[in-house]
Amino acid sequence: MLRYHIPEIYDTFEYFLITPDLYATPWIITLFAIKSNLNVIYYLWDKIILFDDVLFPHFFITAYLIINKDKFLNVDSSLILTALCKFQIEAIEEVNKIINLAMEIRDKTPNSFYLLANKLDIFNY
Repeated sequence: MLRYHIPEIYDTFEYFLITPDLYATPWIITLFAIKSNLNVIYYLWDKIILFDDVLFPHFFITAYLIINKDKFLNVDSSLILTALCKFQIEAIEEVNKIINLAMEIRDKTPNSFYLLANKLDIFNY
């Protein structure tokens, strides 16, 4: 998804060998609860549940990376991963901004992405 929507970030991550499991795993496992205010997290969780789309967290991550790319692309290359791991959503307004962009990204994502995810059967527990 990063390669399709944000090739600049994708290329940077590839160059510095920063794989999604290094930064996104804690975000996905905790559903973005790391280091964020509980009221903000509850609001975000409500929104994610309402979308009823197992891929929505991935769109959310992509949107988050786009919105905050200056925070980790403008640091020393040795600090990119550290900057990514400081993921924090501070306000409900920020959640709404990220969600709005995530919905735009979802709408622009080819259906083949969903087909591939279903084919890989990564979301059936």
